[in-house]
Amino acid sequence: MEFTRNSKWQYVVGFSQRHAIVSKLVLNLFLVIVPLPTQYLMFAQAQDSLTTNADLFRNGIMSLVDSTIKVSSVHAGASLVTTVSFSEEQPLIEQALVSSLSRNGMVVHSDSLKANPEFSFKVTGAELNVTYSETFRETFFGETKTRRTVSVTLPIVVTEMSAGTVLFGETLKWTVSDTVSTAQISMLEHEQVPSTRAPLPERGFFDRLAEPLIIIGATGVAIYLFFHVRS
Repeated sequence: MEFTRNSKWQYVVGFSQRHAIVSKLVLNLFLVIVPLPTQYLMFAQAQDSLTTNADLFRNGIMSLVDSTIKVSSVHAGASLVTTVSFSEEQPLIEQALVSSLSRNGMVVHSDSLKANPEFSFKVTGAELNVTYSETFRETFFGETKTRRTVSVTLPIVVTEMSAGTVLFGETLKWTVSDTVSTAQISMLEHEQVPSTRAPLPERGFFDRLAEPLIIIGATGVAIYLFFHVRS
């Protein structure tokens, strides 16, 4: 194939222009694919729950204790002794228990022999659990999320000390669920509190499918544009 001086120049210019257009298209494609997860992460951090698992345990314990006080005969200003036993997370439970009783106007003691309290508040064999469901994405390019479920089970016995009368004796359960980013799970758990940790969620079907499709699609577009320019 022969070219005149002008035709050669036009060909070079035309090729350069097409090359520049293709390069811009590929760059735009890359910019679309890569930043999206970060953008969705910023949005998710604002919208999704960032309350730690330990904080949710405390909320649940305090809610159940508040409910117990309402249905029992324990009045504001009453003195109580608290006992927490047979629980892996005894310090966390005791702290939440005392906080709830105190905010309801009770005087809390840890030693019944010294304090001579009016009531006994016992929690035996409490269970604190957290689970994560299979992961999902709210949009095709969105970040990976999971459904978190936190539950608190408290066997509570409230006794009037002078007569030995059981005023309340039931096992109460509190449960809450929310959506969290899988990237935030390490921030929601506490290494020193075993109950706050749970197995990482399994990847959902569409989540497993999305990433390969994105890679294959981007690669296919790049290859098509490359050969289209060469032709």
